[in-house]
Amino acid sequence: MTDPSAPTVVVAGAFDTKPEALQLLCDLVRRHGCRVHRVDFGLGDHASDAETTPERLAERSGRTLAAIRSTGRGAALDTMGAAVGEVLTGLHAVGSVDAFVVVGGSGAGTVFAAAAPRLPFGVPKVLASTVVAGDTRGYLQGTDAVLLYPVVDVEGMNGILRDVVRRTATTCAALARDHHVGATDTPSSGPRVAMTMFGITTRCVSAARARLESTGAEVSVFHANGTGGATLERLVAEGRVDAVLDVTTTELADLVAGGTLSAGPDRLTAAARHGVPQVVVPGAIDCVNFGARQSVPERFSGRTLHRHNEHVTLMRSDPDENARLGRLFADRVASAPATTTVVLPLGGFSELDAPGMPFWSPPADAAFRDAFRGAVDPSVRVVESEDNINDPAFAELLVAELCALREAR
Repeated sequence: MTDPSAPTVVVAGAFDTKPEALQLLCDLVRRHGCRVHRVDFGLGDHASDAETTPERLAERSGRTLAAIRSTGRGAALDTMGAAVGEVLTGLHAVGSVDAFVVVGGSGAGTVFAAAAPRLPFGVPKVLASTVVAGDTRGYLQGTDAVLLYPVVDVEGMNGILRDVVRRTATTCAALARDHHVGATDTPSSGPRVAMTMFGITTRCVSAARARLESTGAEVSVFHANGTGGATLERLVAEGRVDAVLDVTTTELADLVAGGTLSAGPDRLTAAARHGVPQVVVPGAIDCVNFGARQSVPERFSGRTLHRHNEHVTLMRSDPDENARLGRLFADRVASAPATTTVVLPLGGFSELDAPGMPFWSPPADAAFRDAFRGAVDPSVRVVESEDNINDPAFAELLVAELCALREAR
């Protein structure tokens, strides 16, 4: 019998359609000395002996399992995913989640996306699913997750799948034991500062990070690739960030123009909502992101494009898009003028937006600035610099503004 004080791994899956893989996973996790709490979100007509059965999940939604099934598979999985999230919340409240794992196909990904964000940062979250072979941003939802590709579909059992399940069990057990023991790192005594970066704002971010660290701050840099911005917003909301230096807000350009790296409609909202001091820069808003050149939609065929690498194509934002971005920025920062400073680099928004570079476009940049100035609340502090965003003096200015905000708080 497993020691009742052992770490607990919550194993979720459709035990009606994936019984072989899920049962093997549970057995192996137990062999590693962990307890297992099974959550069965299977929609089939089967008798479940899981600790949390489909019927129990249905009760949490206030409906019968039959009623949930009648809504169709997609809607039913959405309902079950929300219910799994509620179960996780309850288990975490009593210290009974040291790791959470979902195994299966696309349905497993749907449930994971709904449930995993209910657990705070630091609680291990593992998704072993065929969906991780594609775009995973919708499944991550800004969580700190481990993604495992099962190579073959999770159907029956074979040598390849058995090996994948074994490695998944080993991963989950190791993560659960580490979480159960608790963090051993010495917490930083300085302020926790979050920054955002893109390759074309790296020089600014590196200089500002080094300067902040010299003052004793602990700096975490998020790649502004959609998932990075969403994760930043999540950690700010969880209270894990003391200040934000949002140098690279390019994800908003993707939101406005239809690029591939949007962080969703909530980008640039958490710090204002939670009163966290933030210095905001329209960094890399000259860029809208797509994949390889052939992936750029035909409607953008006449636009200025730049091959960043084989897999990334950047499109220059135009004056109309920049004007919309300026108004969006003004709206986002208006809700927290006491904790927000906006700094505008008049010499260009990125490495590519400089004289002689492919995205240098004074009219497009002016469209952002004019729209922003015309819409911003007068109570918001706005600082303008003649520098390009990557000039050393601009980084020093950002650090000074952030320190002034923190001191004022």
